[in-house]
Amino acid sequence: MEIASISSILDPSRTLRNVSVPHVYSNYQHSFVKNAQQLSICTYTVVINQLAWVFGTMENQRFHFDLMDFHTPSANDYFQLVLAWLGAERRVGSMITLGLRTDQIGEEILELVRSRTERAESTERCVIAPLINGRKLQVSYAPLPEKIHLSTFLLTAKIMEGENSQKID
Repeated sequence: MEIASISSILDPSRTLRNVSVPHVYSNYQHSFVKNAQQLSICTYTVVINQLAWVFGTMENQRFHFDLMDFHTPSANDYFQLVLAWLGAERRVGSMITLGLRTDQIGEEILELVRSRTERAESTERCVIAPLINGRKLQVSYAPLPEKIHLSTFLLTAKIMEGENSQKID
């Protein structure tokens, strides 16, 4: 169902708690999508670059992204999604979660964060990186308790309070 067909019965002054958008949806700028507290997108690998551009213009403070196809994006593709998400001003507590298929992809994403950040703190499955606005970015991944869609791991990037530092490039 398209949001436009139900938007006339929804109160436009209210923010929806959770909006799930299918892979064929293209109106990410509709107010109900753009302002939802959490936006979940399940799509195909071929639209990752398009979504990276969209994330930078979205006001949502929580995103979940998962893939429906069997193609596995590179760690750099996922990293670009996180950077695009960081491109918009996010409040402390804002987060993006990405469904991952392999442990190796999670490790490679964390290595990208480590290698592009000065003074990053890290453990085996977590990196905390300073941001330019005095906050920190925590990137971690963990196995999911049970398989959701095609994902077996969940990568989480979250904005936290922190000290003034340099931004991730």
